[in-house]
Amino acid sequence: SPTPTADTVSPIPTASPTLSLVPTSSSAPTLDCTCCDCTHSSGCNPDPHYYSWSNDFYDFQGGCDQIAIDNPLLQLQIRTRPRNFYSTITEVGLLMKATGEVFHMNTTDPPTNSITTDANVVMNSFNGFDITFNADTSSFIRVTNYFGNIAIQVTGKGFIFSDSEGMFGSWNFGGVRFRNGTLFDTSGGWAATRERSIELALDWMVPLDESLFITPSDVC
Repeated sequence: SPTPTADTVSPIPTASPTLSLVPTSSSAPTLDCTCCDCTHSSGCNPDPHYYSWSNDFYDFQGGCDQIAIDNPLLQLQIRTRPRNFYSTITEVGLLMKATGEVFHMNTTDPPTNSITTDANVVMNSFNGFDITFNADTSSFIRVTNYFGNIAIQVTGKGFIFSDSEGMFGSWNFGGVRFRNGTLFDTSGGWAATRERSIELALDWMVPLDESLFITPSDVC
């Protein structure tokens, strides 16, 4: 008779399931900005009347090349010059820091522009130009020539304007501040600030070697 053989024995199942490798993970990228989704406005109208991100109002009735906005992405420079009993913006320069591209406009010459990488410059219906930003298309800088007087309107979010300091105010901390962070007194509004705002303009004066204007000036 045939020799009996042992039944084939399957391996005893393990008491714990086989574990797959744990997938690697990294934290989602974060935006290095303050109040990223907040929308604020700042700017300067002829005479010139300044208004800040936190809606503070003041005047500077003098001639000076000033840094209006400075942050890690861009710098906006403005030139004011006296006109009889008032002053006005006569020249504007915008620098995109990552590329070195520049937009320039004054009240007499055709504007020049090399900004194409991170922003777009288009003529608007107000005898001026709108600069919009690829990273946030709702943010813009509008530069308008009103019969030889330049007005600037800036509206945007922290994606673009976080960390901004300058004559247009402090995005992160509110108010209008000197370079060292000291708050400039805007009490009394336009009329009351005319006599004391020269100190602010001097503090934010554009250094000659950083000027975006056709003829750099240390007049202030």
